[in-house]
Amino acid sequence: MSKLITSSALMLVLLSAAHCAIPNVALAQSTQTLQYFDEGNGYYESGEYSKAALSYEKALETGYRSTELYYNLGNTYYRLDEVGRSILNYERALLLDPENRAVRHSLDLAQTRIMDRMSQLPDRFWTRAWRHVVARIGVSGVLWIGLLLYLAAAAIVLFRILTGSRAPWSRRTAAVLAAIGLPVVLTALVVSTRTANAPRCVVLAESVDVHAEPDPAAEVNLAIHEGLVVFALDQDSTWFQVRLPNGVTGWIDGSAVEPI
Repeated sequence: MSKLITSSALMLVLLSAAHCAIPNVALAQSTQTLQYFDEGNGYYESGEYSKAALSYEKALETGYRSTELYYNLGNTYYRLDEVGRSILNYERALLLDPENRAVRHSLDLAQTRIMDRMSQLPDRFWTRAWRHVVARIGVSGVLWIGLLLYLAAAAIVLFRILTGSRAPWSRRTAAVLAAIGLPVVLTALVVSTRTANAPRCVVLAESVDVHAEPDPAAEVNLAIHEGLVVFALDQDSTWFQVRLPNGVTGWIDGSAVEPI
């Protein structure tokens, strides 16, 4: 858990790529981000975890986002025994790099410290299959595959029109490619939109009551605790309607959670 990504060279490459051919203001911002990152690493290595967290948070305030930054911040909060915030940052790191084994290992370790142990509803077969594919090639890879299949179908149709061909194989092939490609493209677009507005939240409060209604006087169904990941279904003023991993729904104080 103590391992950090400390390479300034790596951060410099990432920042340079993100700000290539941009005004001096953005370049100065990149330099400031790198300074905060290195500062955070130094504080972490010397055991000054509160100062390290502050430096990493300042790096985020510059507008820069990366797996490395979220991972280091997650490690720092873990050292501070702020399990909720460590899980929050590991989850954010995985949104940027779902296949990162170091982040996944650290997240699994942090989750062993949460109080709530809930059996999760089993995923449907197609949900598990979709996650497996996305983990392998990413949503953008799925999108490109769908586009290529659809373009291949369009090319076959164009070929039939230009050559006057009536071969049955070409008609069937075009129909199959289009029938597969179009749904794949639409699914990838929908999923990418949902990912950008992920409804998952992490409980940061030590404990928060789950009410039957968005009212502090409403019946309390149960209490949930720091580090639990829930799904935000709806919002009413400062209240969030959430679904717990076991499928139970209810309303909680929105200040107790933070979206991933």
